[in-house]
Amino acid sequence: MNAEDKKEPTEANAAPAPAVKATAPKAETKTEKAPAKTAKKKFSKLTSAKKRDLQNEKRRLANRQNLSKIKTGLKDLSQTIEKKDAVLSKQKLSSIYSLLDKGAKSKLIKKNKANRLKSKLTMLLQSKA
Repeated sequence: MNAEDKKEPTEANAAPAPAVKATAPKAETKTEKAPAKTAKKKFSKLTSAKKRDLQNEKRRLANRQNLSKIKTGLKDLSQTIEKKDAVLSKQKLSSIYSLLDKGAKSKLIKKNKANRLKSKLTMLLQSKA
């Protein structure tokens, strides 16, 4: 072997390095969903503050559920009115009255809004029936 063969390759006589593509970090597309809000709330050390946080969470969930019931009931009633089913519409109107009154009583919705909705729904039912 020659002395040249034993030498380590230098820049001049080295084999070219394979081309490596530089990839940019993936950009988020609009189709990807954002991560759900799972940030943990920092709880206080005081027991009264912990209790208050738990009560507030419980009330918030109950309010969301009751408001959802009202909205769903309103949608169901409007669909039955469109189908012109008078008997079923009157039954659903009665249940909506009850939900609206309960919502106004618990201050989920304002009293005047409940009254306006009841009046509007009654007029709608009379005009379509």
